[in-house]
Amino acid sequence: MARAGQPVPVSTVGGLLGAMTAYPFPGNGLAGSAPAGSGATAELGLPANAGVLYGLQSGASNGRIWLNTPTPAQRLVIVAEGMTNPGRLVPVLRIGINGLTVWEGTSPFPHGEWATVAWVIDKPYLLDSPQLQVSLSLATPGEFGAEPWIALATVTIYAQ
Repeated sequence: MARAGQPVPVSTVGGLLGAMTAYPFPGNGLAGSAPAGSGATAELGLPANAGVLYGLQSGASNGRIWLNTPTPAQRLVIVAEGMTNPGRLVPVLRIGINGLTVWEGTSPFPHGEWATVAWVIDKPYLLDSPQLQVSLSLATPGEFGAEPWIALATVTIYAQ
């Protein structure tokens, strides 16, 4: 398994997920994301449950999930099924928990194809509250309806 916090194929963390509580969200359930089929994604036939994150100037660059766990988590695994725009522009994805960036880098999702990626957040001091705000956002300039973008079909937060 890769270093904690780095994106990995979901198959590499399958052993962790069975002992964790899953909190699934459709991509369009992320507050602040744009609906599938908006702007540049209109001709791609994205699934109806997808949400799209566009560039910083778009007003739809930051998708947020609020989560209440019974007790503070010791570990989170964020599993997202996503796709990066098919063009040459490469978006920078940022993942935050309660306002702190836990990962930032070029999109791990392939251009024009769906893939499922996981991030293991193994830092209990970041998770010291049962109330969590998880955000996935683009940290790349761009306008609404234009590349760069990332489409998210599902985001599941696993907590332990």
